[in-house]
Amino acid sequence: MRPILAREGIKTVSTDVNLGVMKAENPATAFQRALPIDVFASQDGNLLNVEMIFTIPSGVGASRDTVKKYLCGALNQLLPTSK
Repeated sequence: MRPILAREGIKTVSTDVNLGVMKAENPATAFQRALPIDVFASQDGNLLNVEMIFTIPSGVGASRDTVKKYLCGALNQLLPTSK
């Protein structure tokens, strides 16, 4: 996930590979504050489960569809390519 998020300008704050946890943030700009993203990964046999939680602080607005499109777009990049 780190390279996928980095391509989108998302900064990795910390990782714990053993726990399958990564903390990242959409960096602050002159028009918005930093927005945290938590990524959790676990493996069940051959199945990899990845969950992303994007926390929008109180007082900050965001379109649900825009956030969903962005997060799903990042997660879909983890899917194996079909032949």
